[in-house]
Amino acid sequence: MATITTKPIIFLEENQYSSFEWVGESEDGCLLCRWEEEVLVGGTQETESGDCQETSSLALATQLAIATNDLHSAQVLYTFDKVVPVVQATVNAQRTLLGFVTRHDIGENQAGIGGRSKYAAYVAEIAPQGGVFSLNIDCAQQILLEFLHTESSGAADQDSWIAKLLVFVHRESIAIYSFPLRLREGTSWVVDDQPLTESVVRSFVWAQWEPRHNHLYYLHYRPPPEAGLIGEIEEEELRPRPMLTALQFHHNRPHETVLNVPLELSGLDHSTLDLGVDYRSDQGLLHTVADGWLDLRVVTAPSGAVAICHHYIYKSRLAETPADPESCAVYLAYSVTLLHHGCVLHCVVPDVPWGYAHQATPTYSLFAEHYLLVLVPGVCMHMLDIGLQHLPNNHILTVSPPHLLPNAQLFQISIPKVISGRTLTYIDGVNHLLVEARVTKESLYSLFKSTPVLSNRLAILHMAAVHDRDHDLTRKLMWSVCEEPWDLETSALLQEYLVGETFAAVQKHCDSDALSLLALLPITTVPFTTDSEYIILFANRQKGIFYCSIKQTCIISKNSGHKFVCTFTYIFNNLWAPEKQPCFRRSMHIMVSLSGRQISYATYRP
Repeated sequence: MATITTKPIIFLEENQYSSFEWVGESEDGCLLCRWEEEVLVGGTQETESGDCQETSSLALATQLAIATNDLHSAQVLYTFDKVVPVVQATVNAQRTLLGFVTRHDIGENQAGIGGRSKYAAYVAEIAPQGGVFSLNIDCAQQILLEFLHTESSGAADQDSWIAKLLVFVHRESIAIYSFPLRLREGTSWVVDDQPLTESVVRSFVWAQWEPRHNHLYYLHYRPPPEAGLIGEIEEEELRPRPMLTALQFHHNRPHETVLNVPLELSGLDHSTLDLGVDYRSDQGLLHTVADGWLDLRVVTAPSGAVAICHHYIYKSRLAETPADPESCAVYLAYSVTLLHHGCVLHCVVPDVPWGYAHQATPTYSLFAEHYLLVLVPGVCMHMLDIGLQHLPNNHILTVSPPHLLPNAQLFQISIPKVISGRTLTYIDGVNHLLVEARVTKESLYSLFKSTPVLSNRLAILHMAAVHDRDHDLTRKLMWSVCEEPWDLETSALLQEYLVGETFAAVQKHCDSDALSLLALLPITTVPFTTDSEYIILFANRQKGIFYCSIKQTCIISKNSGHKFVCTFTYIFNNLWAPEKQPCFRRSMHIMVSLSGRQISYATYRP
């Protein structure tokens, strides 16, 4: 399905840095990193006469740097005078102010077990390197810092302006710190006064920042209705319900709530398995604050597609725990809530050894306009058809690529030289490799020929005919089918070919005033999935992946007509677009979902 290639990162290959880590990402896609290196550190020393004199010596110290988009080099932003345990960092758009978080592990025994972490947040002047200011936040809860990229484009020509910093304190609060900056002596930017603070969120259990669109997603518990407001209430409705809320931030305007979604997530109160340490919670490239066992991601597309992805691990109550925990068979599962379709796809891979499962972390990436690529290193690769054009019923599944290491932790990045929409680029945060996933005609044809799963072959044919409109590839695929006319799957493949090619031809030559008629045409022969099983080869044994679709009708989205007018297109404006597009393929459960969004303003409470 996708060809995976890995190669070393150029500036890491040329320089052997000690304790190298990725700690953040800027708005333009450049990555922030840290390492330890011997630098010349100044100090003072008392002489025999009692006077103090300045000295300098080589000492191991931490450096914070920002890599170029092509990862060929890195520019040092700040050099400390000692080793500082920085776990996350952020820089403003003008690169004049740097925010970073430190973590100290205290109370551990000799094996590194039984301790707890202590976090602290700081801001440093970097144009040029200047003072470091503490935010006076020192706690055991995880801290995340993210600059709001809402400054005016002419800020560089001004003598003073405001830099806004989002400060996340896990389970406690999210606030905006506004730092007044002033140009001193025409050469350096300094913090001019104490920052002003503004509370945004008071309590949450998970949060994610989207730097490119200034979106903030957070998960919280909505209180039950107050007694006396409504009639008789069932006991289930009185329990606090988890809600996903999205905030949109603007330049010189207050932020607003644009989405409220009640979620039903498995194992939200606590994971059914002890995942041990929070091995992903401090990854700066995730832009998230969460408990180690809660792996949740929100993926959005400009077209209006919104996917909420949740990954978890559980074990059957009837299964016995073996003497070796690494060989314990568990279920690796991930669910994808599609707001634009009003449904949830539950994907479960059974009988995965714990040694693989606790390292295999899914990565979710939008591919082209219609697909969500789910990469689970060492387990599987799943391409979900989640586009707006039809219901999510054509999915491609295959084994994990051999070049992808089982312990890989992938983070999608933007490479300027990669302009093709069919190539995705990742950073492997564990092995420090550059990973490229490319879907080509050759890889699709090879999978079509080799896979024994009919649903995979139908999905590939549908992808080539309807979404890619690659008639050369569809003819090549059908020639391979015609070579074995006695195959029992030939009839189903011929039907899918005829339906897909017919729809693509009609859509191409259809006039704009007749687009509404496209909703009456079949687009695929594959029915909307209710329960399915796909067999894949994993660890030299046959394994199955099951997924089912569950209706989710309580979607609450603010109408696009009630939003502020801005210069860019809102993702959540386009979430309403299917209601206005005549070619959108409506169904009963989607109509119920869309009508559920039409609610009063009283529903929107920050």
